[in-house]
Amino acid sequence: MENSAAPQTVSDDVALTELAVKALAQEAAVHARLVWGNAGSPSFDEVSLEIQPHGSSVEPFRYNVEYHSQLTSNVLMKLARRQPDKQSNTVVVTEFVKQTLAKTLREYHIQFMDVAGNFFLRADGILLQAQGKPPVRLSEQGNPLLTPRTLRVILYFLHLPGLLDCTVREAAKKCGVANATIVKVRRALAEMSFIEDRGRQGCRLLDAERLHCLWAEGFNTILRPKMALGTFSASVMDWEKRARLPEEVYWGGKLACMEGPGKRLSRELFIYSETIPEEIFKQFQILPDPRGNIFVTRPWMDDKVNAVRTGRVHSAFVFADLWSCENKGCREKALELLRRELPKT
Repeated sequence: MENSAAPQTVSDDVALTELAVKALAQEAAVHARLVWGNAGSPSFDEVSLEIQPHGSSVEPFRYNVEYHSQLTSNVLMKLARRQPDKQSNTVVVTEFVKQTLAKTLREYHIQFMDVAGNFFLRADGILLQAQGKPPVRLSEQGNPLLTPRTLRVILYFLHLPGLLDCTVREAAKKCGVANATIVKVRRALAEMSFIEDRGRQGCRLLDAERLHCLWAEGFNTILRPKMALGTFSASVMDWEKRARLPEEVYWGGKLACMEGPGKRLSRELFIYSETIPEEIFKQFQILPDPRGNIFVTRPWMDDKVNAVRTGRVHSAFVFADLWSCENKGCREKALELLRRELPKT
């Protein structure tokens, strides 16, 4: 994500925002949750944070939420100009706030919270603050939903009906993971209100759309770099309009949606292949380029969630491709695809 003075939409880092809320709830001993607009879709930038002290009967305090990947000096000054006094109800979410920065934020009356459990929030008659917590390593220890195995389990929960009602051992066997991984994922999803236990009627997933967005964030952050074969650029303009991909090479992204380059969609092109498609790359003078717009990734070949279907990768991966683009048109197209093709709960 680019470091911009403009606030980032919380959906750009949904997983980190959820972790920050969880850390706040644990450290401050309060009920805390995010309330999304647009039927729970994290693509909608109207999101608020609700906080209520344990045992309190008063209405929850509600804050507007902004996410910034880093609080640069430019961002800090923009925030300070928009929050000149203590009356602001906006809270800034970021990955980590050092003690020196925390002091500056308080001086500017800027409320904040981070993934590590550092925070500064005000409400009527209440002050919540903590600082000095070390940064959290976003790994299997720091975030149980951001590992290759747990992302695999989440995808199966989303796409394999009945898996939630299997025993831990049965689910672990179907997912090809350890029993402990199933337990960890189920616990984390339940804590984030993604699983509803209906007793004898079994369990069901809640808010599948937002969970797909979380999965896409994790796939793009954790799995895509491990599966990537390289980034490229083409010397031939509009080569994708003429290209005929060979067998076992598949379009992802906007071309998998049967969408042309289009002004509303971004330049990024996604190809899934076990190896670099050398013949077609030679034909269209496609060369390695770390700043290129052509991303080649190995497909996720699996007999449970088949990666390849009718010349394109599975819709979940097409969604992740589109979700990785900053272009607003791509995000809108991703949500259209999600609502049209991916499982509902």
